[in-house]
Amino acid sequence: MYETNILEMTLHERTVEVQESVEDIVIRNLQHEKVHNAIGILPEVQKRRIKMYFFEGMTYEEIATRENCKHLAVVKPVKATLDKLKNILERLQLGLVVRKHMQKILLRQ
Repeated sequence: MYETNILEMTLHERTVEVQESVEDIVIRNLQHEKVHNAIGILPEVQKRRIKMYFFEGMTYEEIATRENCKHLAVVKPVKATLDKLKNILERLQLGLVVRKHMQKILLRQ
């Protein structure tokens, strides 16, 4: 009886949840891929710290302790790396826009 109630509650939750469209899933996956590609471009220390900060959920203090350095030696470079990632992602997006525009021009010819 208890298991049946849990199954019914789970099924109800699934039917009530708003399902993502295929387009939304594809867009989200492409965005994740772009972020991971941008992180892959970074130098090793920046890459490692960004991964610890975002993917492992570590604080600046925890990263500094792990890397045996001062708090500020982590904070400033991580913030600078975030700016760098933002620029990389903007350039990637701009590249896509330019390519789409060029394709439209070529198709008109």
